[in-house]
Amino acid sequence: MPRIPLAAFLLLLGCPAIAFAGKKPPQQICGIVVQPRCAPKPGDPESAAVLTLLIQPGISADVEAKDAILADAFRSKASSLFYQQACVTGRLADKQNDKHPARFIVETTDAIVATGPPPADWSPENLHLLCEAGVTVPTVRGTAPRPQYTRTAMDFHVTGAALIEAIVGVDGTVENVRLLKSVDAKHPLGLDAEAMRCARLWTFNPATKDGAAVRVPVTIELTFTLK
Repeated sequence: MPRIPLAAFLLLLGCPAIAFAGKKPPQQICGIVVQPRCAPKPGDPESAAVLTLLIQPGISADVEAKDAILADAFRSKASSLFYQQACVTGRLADKQNDKHPARFIVETTDAIVATGPPPADWSPENLHLLCEAGVTVPTVRGTAPRPQYTRTAMDFHVTGAALIEAIVGVDGTVENVRLLKSVDAKHPLGLDAEAMRCARLWTFNPATKDGAAVRVPVTIELTFTLK
């Protein structure tokens, strides 16, 4: 996976950065294009997000367009890069925290450039997106397992949400998982591994396309809270 400059990586994590006078130069982040967003349907709330870029395991950014017109154009281009490695140029609007990924704003359609093929174990071949016409959303079968706290995380009172990308197969089982957003990327205390373990146990009524079961990627959010 392409590496981003250390300064940008620290910004995504919410680490202190040196301030410079004048207008900030454009920033660039690189990673894997995941979760292309569907165009909003009539009556749906508008969303500026067009995709999520997985920078490194546990570190990701929701890429947003500056307006709805750009979002439509950028969404079309980004969908063709699904699961490919790419770099995006824009500006950081919000850092990743315990609840959500970073937010990264783009202002032109050429702000994204492909840099390489998908990882060998995450091929988009024979994979359908939920935005496709005729594709239904998979639904959780039975009671979804919940992750357990690690003793260390409890001692440090760590809370937050892990975002897991999973591929749901035609039989409804989870074929593959990877960590999109860490519960706490700066202080890993076993919660991310527990979230990944738990996500592998989920089962679904599979997605279908025109009545036939198909493989699709989904996002599983697992939240850790302390009473």
